[in-house]
Amino acid sequence: MKIPPATKENPRQVTREMIEVFEANNPVLAGIGAIMLDMGVWCVNENSDENKDSRKAPTKAPLSDTRGSTYARTFIDCTI
Repeated sequence: MKIPPATKENPRQVTREMIEVFEANNPVLAGIGAIMLDMGVWCVNENSDENKDSRKAPTKAPLSDTRGSTYARTFIDCTI
């Protein structure tokens, strides 16, 4: 399944928690959330309970997951 990249015309809907998890799992990108929000590429959706059918971003990787591929898991389920 391919996820289209976020753009100003089609921003990625994220929560503050998703940004925190992404930055914690990718320390080299610390602070990228503020930049993406300022550029309009990400849009904060404070009503995360609105879409109860979507999966939630994990706060920690499961113990069996050692790949560290958190980017896709963190942002794949944003409502478009």
